[in-house]
Amino acid sequence: MAAKDIILDIRENCECRNIKYCPLEKFVERMPARLFEQHKCIEILKWDKQLSDNDEGWRKAYEIWVEGGYAKAFGDVYLDGMKHKELISEVYRRISAAKN
Repeated sequence: MAAKDIILDIRENCECRNIKYCPLEKFVERMPARLFEQHKCIEILKWDKQLSDNDEGWRKAYEIWVEGGYAKAFGDVYLDGMKHKELISEVYRRISAAKN
């Protein structure tokens, strides 16, 4: 998936959807899609867990992502070109199923 397509897909569910420019757009052009998608999933986890938007909040979100099994679920689910909303939904579904 091209960088522009990734940005448009992610912006559908991102706080940047109401502005004309995504602050992360330049990063997407320079990093693998998989890495960017995973970072955006961790950001969603950070919001869901109501963690602060400082370094400590991000550190905690990354810890939860790895130790909580989200990273493994992401690795099992991720396919190039997959829609972001489908990706994060499937990761969360697998985490929920693993807890039950």
